[in-house]
Amino acid sequence: MCQFILKLHSRCDLSCDYCYVYEMADQSWKSQPRRASKSVIAQAASRIAEHAHAHRMPSVHVILHGGEPLLAGPDHIAHTVQAVRKALGPAVRLDVSLQTNAMRLDEAYLRLFDELNVRVGVSLDGDAEGHDRHRRRADGRGSHATVTAALGLLGGRYRHLFGGLLCTVDARNDPIATSEALLESRPPRIDFLLPHGNWAEPPPGLPAGDGGTPYADWLIPNFDRWYAAPRRETEVRLFDDIMRLLMDELQSAVGRVPNDLTVRVELAMTVWHAGDPRAALPILHGVLAADGDTPVALQARGEILADLGRPAQALRDLDRVRQPEEPATIAARALALAELDRAEEAAAELEVALVAGRDQGLVAYLCARALSRMGDRERAAQVARDASRPPLTSYQRRVLADLG
Repeated sequence: MCQFILKLHSRCDLSCDYCYVYEMADQSWKSQPRRASKSVIAQAASRIAEHAHAHRMPSVHVILHGGEPLLAGPDHIAHTVQAVRKALGPAVRLDVSLQTNAMRLDEAYLRLFDELNVRVGVSLDGDAEGHDRHRRRADGRGSHATVTAALGLLGGRYRHLFGGLLCTVDARNDPIATSEALLESRPPRIDFLLPHGNWAEPPPGLPAGDGGTPYADWLIPNFDRWYAAPRRETEVRLFDDIMRLLMDELQSAVGRVPNDLTVRVELAMTVWHAGDPRAALPILHGVLAADGDTPVALQARGEILADLGRPAQALRDLDRVRQPEEPATIAARALALAELDRAEEAAAELEVALVAGRDQGLVAYLCARALSRMGDRERAAQVARDASRPPLTSYQRRVLADLG
């Protein structure tokens, strides 16, 4: 989908420190009209439609921006959406979103956006202290209370319009407290935005020449919290992009080492623990097609098949393993047996696995699932809590949480 940004209004109703760097570099906004004229909107709509039709696009995404786009007024916003929709015609779907500081976001605007099918993104920088440090009214008062009240409206009956939150990173704010504050409104998405900087005006707090990484240091605890959460609380664009790139690199690495079966097995296990067991299976299928008796591949595929709830297939692989078994392999067999309601056999395997590898994350995960399947949820929870080497991954925690 192609994305277009329309700047509807050049001013803002807040005095934001974040805008200062832009204003110092570019003063042209002072001589520009406060809002885009209808003739400019018509021309923009025409060019968007021209591009979409020339490239046979089934849909386009238009983002209404500013300044503060709500300052353009409801009639002007409605005219803009209708003009673009008319120019595109029925053959091209139009998705519209709007990014606002929410100072003017009220019931009337939300009713309009519901009629126009406009999704709303809100700028919020965390808790009151962190947000109000930068986003203040002209008289110096903070805007946090007004924004959170608007989010209460947006997150209620208009939740289907909620596009997410945009948070500008301030390394002085506590990263976890910031995330917790953002999650209070249950946003479908969070976008962390780094503050603007250039060689003349570096980003705030960036040390000169000492190699410090304050923004990475701020983002890493947030990533760890997001990745380790028992359930996926929301999408975080930056973190999701990182994980997608990682998965793409892993898949590419498989193609670069076609003859090294051990490396391919390790890659499959990495893909599994990164949260995509189904993507790991084709890698192992390829290994076993090249050498059907590779023990580590049989173990890995059997463990993954048990994890995916395919117990009969899992046992076919696991029963072919002739070398001394790892605790995780025994635990996978226990889970497969439990899934097939062979409780006595499962219980025997469980005890062996727990003695040999209770503190191992994968063993604990598989044993906990087997115990849950056998009806012993209390012990399952305790086994999961005992995992320490390494701790359970985000994917594994989500699976266990869904059992509760």
